Amino acid sequence: MIVVFIGRREAAVVPRLPGDVPSSTSTSATMHLRAAMILGAIGVAVATPVSRHGDSNALQKALQAGAATTERGTWAAPIATNGLVHTINITIGTPPQPFNVSLDLTSNALVVPAVYCEKYWCDYLPKQKYNASASSSYQPNGEKNTVRNNEQEYSGHLSYDTVRVNDLEIEHETFMEYESTRAVFPLGISWGFDGILGVAPPWNNGSTDFPDEQTYPNYLSLLQQKGVLKENVMSINFPHALKDYGEIMFGGTNASLYSGDFKTVKLLPDEDLTWPLQYQYTVPVTSVTFNASVPYRYETPNFKAILASEPVIYLPEKIARIIHAGIGAQELNWLWSYIPCDRRPYLPELTFEIGGHDLTITAFDYTFEYDLGEPWGKACLVWIDYNEDRNDTIVLGSTFLKGFYTKFDLENREVGCKY
Repeated sequence: MIVVFIGRREAAVVPRLPGDVPSSTSTSATMHLRAAMILGAIGVAVATPVSRHGDSNALQKALQAGAATTERGTWAAPIATNGLVHTINITIGTPPQPFNVSLDLTSNALVVPAVYCEKYWCDYLPKQKYNASASSSYQPNGEKNTVRNNEQEYSGHLSYDTVRVNDLEIEHETFMEYESTRAVFPLGISWGFDGILGVAPPWNNGSTDFPDEQTYPNYLSLLQQKGVLKENVMSINFPHALKDYGEIMFGGTNASLYSGDFKTVKLLPDEDLTWPLQYQYTVPVTSVTFNASVPYRYETPNFKAILASEPVIYLPEKIARIIHAGIGAQELNWLWSYIPCDRRPYLPELTFEIGGHDLTITAFDYTFEYDLGEPWGKACLVWIDYNEDRNDTIVLGSTFLKGFYTKFDLENREVGCKY
């Protein structure tokens, strides 16, 4: 069991979820998972058709003629969720081949299954597959590569083709066609989406996602190089509930989704950090407060937080235990706990002091909805854990970020949050 709970506990009678393992799981494996794993069990998420926020008729005509995006603008696509995974629709190739990909704030990789992917992973688990021979814009690379993402290992080879998010089109994009995949740990299961779109910082070309950091820039780096963005900005509004949709925007912000000024925080310089904090969206955190009837403030001097896209919050052990006890979380499986959804309006808020700003989230944020199926229905899961291996590191995933409209200023290396 990853999270240690305090107080009297009631066992929940629930179905076994993907990634559940028997209680005999070794302590060493559990500890490794706590430190190394962000995302494991995954369910189905389907995005709706994308929408555009650009305004150039000339650009639209160029796209219809098959040309790459050449003018500056802003582009948005809806984000869908099943609680555990946040996905958008993209296309690769000419004519376009559609894929539903998981957004990942900490990865460089663009990965989709090849048409000849191993039978179990790509036939038994329904996925769209990339067919290079059906794309007139495909160009071979052929270099073998392996990408490890969320405790899932993907093996295949690199290729080039045209990639579109909405009608934001980038030619000669490097991506990996995976031929096989395996779970590195029991929870590293990959279904409910076709592949991965990494949106790590554009200066994150030192990642081991691809073997040659100079030759294979990540997606945001390509957008900057091509000069297609009105501003060097990516903005995200994560979905708040099942059947809800969020939005990712490249090139600016959607003012209809927020009001007022952003609370802006400078990202920590990479030269002052060590792996795995380098080349990520890493910010300083000086305190965490559990706002119960008697508030508990936990000081975190010199702590750093990585912003991630999975529904997890890693905290120091003491405050994580206090939160679990204070909200009355009950054990669901060896990784997650849960609370009755109707209790959320009455639970304490959490406040994080980040870069001199107090950012507060509610139980509607730090829990996430998940459909357990009949007869249990919707549950509100809690994934607040503690990271033993790096005592000065916090992870703030989508269960933190969905409390805000978040602007990633790639030019000035800042992150801004707005309610």
